Amino acid sequence: MSGSAAVWRSRLAPQAKIWWAVALVLAGLTVGYYVRLWPRVNNKDFRVYVEGGAALARGGDIYADIDAFKAAFSGGTYSESDANFRWPYAYPPLSAILAVPLAALPYEPVALAWTVANVAMLALAGWLCLRAQGPVEPLDLALLGAALYAFYPAVVTVRLGQIEILQFLLLAGTFLAVKRGHNDLAGVLLGLATALKLFPGALVAFLLWKRLWRPAIAAMVTGGVLLLGSFAVVGLNQIPRYLAFTSVYTHGFAGFSFNQSLHGFFVRNLTVNIFTPSLRGWHLPWLAEGLTIGISALLVGAWAWLTWRPLAPDRLATSARFDLEFAGTIVLMLLVLPHSQVYAFVWLLLPFLVLAYQLWRRGPAWAWLPVLVAYALVGRHYLLFVPGLTRLVAAHIMFGALLLLAVTGGLLWYARGAPALAGGDD
Repeated sequence: MSGSAAVWRSRLAPQAKIWWAVALVLAGLTVGYYVRLWPRVNNKDFRVYVEGGAALARGGDIYADIDAFKAAFSGGTYSESDANFRWPYAYPPLSAILAVPLAALPYEPVALAWTVANVAMLALAGWLCLRAQGPVEPLDLALLGAALYAFYPAVVTVRLGQIEILQFLLLAGTFLAVKRGHNDLAGVLLGLATALKLFPGALVAFLLWKRLWRPAIAAMVTGGVLLLGSFAVVGLNQIPRYLAFTSVYTHGFAGFSFNQSLHGFFVRNLTVNIFTPSLRGWHLPWLAEGLTIGISALLVGAWAWLTWRPLAPDRLATSARFDLEFAGTIVLMLLVLPHSQVYAFVWLLLPFLVLAYQLWRRGPAWAWLPVLVAYALVGRHYLLFVPGLTRLVAAHIMFGALLLLAVTGGLLWYARGAPALAGGDD
């Protein structure tokens, strides 16, 4: 532990009653925030899941609307204000299968229950992130309450009724299970998260890179079985149709303002799209693709180099270095994937909580400032209508994620000469 971290810990940690009170107050404020948010909760995406379940229950085609949706982008006629526009079910079939029982129930109570469940899962996932790293103290709970309060990606997820908070819970469970050596459980949780939406599957590559073969294989088997099995329910002939539709996320829909990946930023600014005027009216798709691929390759290569050292299984449970590596990989994944919507960035609560937990115990104190700046960029929503700055402010989550990745990478580099930060590795 660095000297400054030790001093602050010795001063603050003994005040358990105070921190319990702070944690309870923050929990109450968070619950109150979501109660006030309810009038603005539209559950638009949750309705899509339920309607997918209803279509499946009556033997219909859950992908019936994707062709018209893709054609709207190709023809430049996309408009959510069109009364005849239907947002399509555009996910692997598992979510629709799980929604079949919900489709038989009155929609409004089910939607309310889903909103309440999202808030509860958010809190549980945050606690799992802390518990994976070691004992949870009252001050940790206060930090958790501060992190959860009005966290913008979580707010968007709750408003839309998306499933990214459920995936966050599964990722947090994966983190805890890997740390505790429950490799099969870790793989099952990650495989389930992947079968709901494909993006978490990128973490399998990280597990393989760290030579954690068993959870990686369990994730691939679980995800593969669930994906193939769910497509078997709707018809295996839907697989090519679904894969063909996903091209909309790399061409056309990639410019959607909610897409905060590197790809989305360059598409919006360097190509003509139906969402945002490009910079100076440029249409340079080759440059947008080149910058995306080049910067992504640079980030992935640097991260692979930083995380190449294997971990002894008996040190995994106490390894702060692994915590930082797992956390940073989630940040990297969201940046380099072609379409990372704002609500997917709710997963960044895991790296924020990892950094808070580790910095509180081991330092260094200098890292707190950039972490807080990154949290401010990711965790709140900003609008600024000033020529030249508007497009940069609109990408504040992406810039916050880049800063968060830089801090996490910097700490991994710093840990090479700081055994205290390395935790159980040395």
